[in-house]
Amino acid sequence: MEPLKNYRKESMEAVIGNAFRYWYKTIFFQLIFSLIYSIMLFIFISTAIKMLGLEETFHKFTLAVTKNSNPEAIAKKLERLLESQEVQYLMFFIIFIKALLYPLNIGFFRIYNNMDLGIRPRVSDLFEGFRGNNFPIFFGYYLFWIVVSSLISYVNLGFVWVFFTFLISPILFFQKCGIIKAFKVNIQFLKIDFPMVLVGVLISLLFSYCGLLFFGIGLLLTFPFWNAMIYAVYKNMN
Repeated sequence: MEPLKNYRKESMEAVIGNAFRYWYKTIFFQLIFSLIYSIMLFIFISTAIKMLGLEETFHKFTLAVTKNSNPEAIAKKLERLLESQEVQYLMFFIIFIKALLYPLNIGFFRIYNNMDLGIRPRVSDLFEGFRGNNFPIFFGYYLFWIVVSSLISYVNLGFVWVFFTFLISPILFFQKCGIIKAFKVNIQFLKIDFPMVLVGVLISLLFSYCGLLFFGIGLLLTFPFWNAMIYAVYKNMN
């Protein structure tokens, strides 16, 4: 199917409603996703901290912060900490691990699509992003995304990058095309219906992170809402 050829342009309310429907009908899968993601991230990061010998470094920094109430002094200590070679290695390692785990998000596209087709979703669908060529594609895409995002953040354009890549993941997954074509299709859609993407991004930000209000635990259920919104907008595009 050629994307945008038969653009439907449902009402914004309908697309947002679809996103919330996908979200609340898959809460069980979102909980599994969040638990797997957070546990794996914690294990890998904890192991990396031990391997890099950063436990004592972080402990000393924490003590220094608790004993010092001067914001400028704390900022300088944090700057020195972040400039250390071991911490920089840790940051690169975290990016690598997040890239390894990113394909978990792709499983939601399979789950939502199965719902549309009347097929009962399964837990195994969550791992669709790790099957076949999907894993290297989305592992590489995340690395590309985070590198560009980091570079343009220096000129305060990080948020803009979210719009330029909002639909790339489902385009790559469903259209089986290359990153260049996926990027072009995303740009085409922005030109056709930028308000839809703008509202989708803003609602996703607000709703996803509202889980932090519930002692952070609610984030396990609200953060995956991003995937529901992305799929709802993508579905409207085709």
